[in-house]
Amino acid sequence: MLSADWDKDRPATTYMELFSCALDAAPEYCDDPRVEKVCRVKVDFKNANRKGFETKRKYGFFGKKSWLIDVELQCIFGSKTGGLHFKSLIAGAVSGTATAEFD
Repeated sequence: MLSADWDKDRPATTYMELFSCALDAAPEYCDDPRVEKVCRVKVDFKNANRKGFETKRKYGFFGKKSWLIDVELQCIFGSKTGGLHFKSLIAGAVSGTATAEFD
């Protein structure tokens, strides 16, 4: 689950990094040398319906309005594309896009 604080003056995107480790027990931190970065997932929620999301205003009532959007990512292994496929869900419904960016 990702939480993104978004206002209309910034791109409606957020990122998440996906890591992998072949050990039976995962290390405590992702900077362990046995942990490898798989990809960075870019979540674009510019087309999300903002109704019902928590809002706040900077600097009081007349300040800029922003939305707190909780985004759930689903990773589908071995999809038709032959690799990793991601879906972004907002309030339980598929919304926006999620794409993997490999180094």
